[in-house]
This record gives sequence, structure tokens and C-alpha cells, in this order.
Amino acid sequence: MIHTYDGYCRPESAPAVMYYFKGTIEEGGNRVPWQAEVKLGEDVKGTVKGTVDSSSEIGEIRRAVEIATKEAINRLHDRGQ
Repeated sequence: MIHTYDGYCRPESAPAVMYYFKGTIEEGGNRVPWQAEVKLGEDVKGTVKGTVDSSSEIGEIRRAVEIATKEAINRLHDRGQ
């Protein structure tokens, strides 16, 4: 099953900057793949992706994916500076 998620992230190194992300979570298996498109305003800054450990609760998976997404956005921002 595929779930969508979205949100905002302020990088730790630049709290005045706000990134928006929108992505998908593909539930099933021992590792759950996710990916999200990252935008700064209307500009697409890239795509971040990874996997998280699965659990029986989609809410727990969503929280893990949001944390992983925000960590990836911090790395994406820091590389761009």
C-alpha cells in the first residue's frame, strides 16, 4: 500500500529558511521505502529518499519517515551552501 505525506522543515543551520516536502511511503516488507520532493518556494531543490524499519502501525512509520526526511533536508541544505 502507498501512503502520501507532506510537511515543512526549517534546516538547523538556517532557521529562517522553510522547505516544503511532499512524498510517498510504500508500506510492506521489513524495510519501508520513502521518497519526497523538496521545494524552497516554487523551486524544486531535489528529491530525498531512504528506508525505515517497518512496524505494525502506519503512524509510527510516518513519524520515522518525517524524521528521516527532515534529516535528509538538513543534509541537502548544507551541501547547497
